[in-house]
Amino acid sequence: MFAFVTAGQSPAMPRATARRVVVAVVGALLVTGASILAILTLVQKPDWTRGLIAAGVVSALASALSLIPLLWGVRRTLNAAVAGYFLAMGVRLAVSIGGAMLAVHAGGYPQTPTLLLMAVFYVTVLAAESLVVAAATWTMK
Repeated sequence: MFAFVTAGQSPAMPRATARRVVVAVVGALLVTGASILAILTLVQKPDWTRGLIAAGVVSALASALSLIPLLWGVRRTLNAAVAGYFLAMGVRLAVSIGGAMLAVHAGGYPQTPTLLLMAVFYVTVLAAESLVVAAATWTMK
């Protein structure tokens, strides 16, 4: 199915990239969640705290599922890493939006906090993945 991605003379990705991606994603989720929780504690917004819980759970699930194509790519070649990176963005976006909408409509979580905080998680995980993959590919020839 992805023979066009793994075929050819594309150089192999550095071995440590997969581990760095996982650490970056987990770190981004934890730092973002803790930072948002600290801010919400200071401003005393209980409905936003409920939204943070839903957004955190959805974002953790979306990030875990998006690691599948990304790790598939970074364990292979440069072309596969790029394809995996874009697939991961799409998977994370679909699961994030779908999960947040499910939490709002079926779970009764507040709409604005859940969706807005899910977007914050999405962007921070995207930034973490981008930094690691870009750093690994930048040095390749």
